[in-house]
Amino acid sequence: MALNPRIDRPVLMCEYAHSMGNSTGGLNDYWTVIRSHEGLLGGHIWDWAEQGLVKKDTCQRTYWAYGGDFEPAGEHHDAAFCCNGIVNPDRTLKPAALECKYVFQPIGFTADDLAAGRVVVHNRNFFSPTDRYDFTWEISTDKGVLQRGSFDVPTTPAGKSAPATVGSAPSSPNPAPNTCSGCRPAKSAVRRTPKPDTQPPRSSLHCPFTKSRSGVRPKAGQASRRMTSSSC
Repeated sequence: MALNPRIDRPVLMCEYAHSMGNSTGGLNDYWTVIRSHEGLLGGHIWDWAEQGLVKKDTCQRTYWAYGGDFEPAGEHHDAAFCCNGIVNPDRTLKPAALECKYVFQPIGFTADDLAAGRVVVHNRNFFSPTDRYDFTWEISTDKGVLQRGSFDVPTTPAGKSAPATVGSAPSSPNPAPNTCSGCRPAKSAVRRTPKPDTQPPRSSLHCPFTKSRSGVRPKAGQASRRMTSSSC
């Protein structure tokens, strides 16, 4: 429909992600397609909150009951309705909600030349330019943060992208003692600092840097860089 020349209106999908079990896990695949076609507007996730009811088991432990928990005596089934939301019945977060948060974040990052510290910043906002954000980067491993800093992003209008350069290229961190040669990835990302009541968008990008025990860089290996931005 999005490619049909006779349709000049945006296509909005209804119940395109039925969030039962792990079904929301394919959300990013949907949005890769949605963001590649101007005719695709998005869709509605079914649904927001799970509709379980409080019950107690034989040990008097409280749980959210649904589906087969209400069958007559002697009948058994495992139907999941209606626990198919991205938040629990008490509105606490499920992993599906965190997946939605990541996919829908208003700032995105992709790699250009990470060896030179070059990335592309994508402003997914519909109205706001990027000058409302402060951008930071961080490189870390399981031992902790190795490097961090801020970087400048040219003012980018809503819906546009712009190149940016991270101030420091990722270093080659020393591997953990129990790490095999060439298998020690360092993890980093570009992070956005939020208002006090929010959390920043972030992305992790894999960098071609890793260091073996002998100090020789292997032919294959990667590290990742974390990047975020903060709203003023």
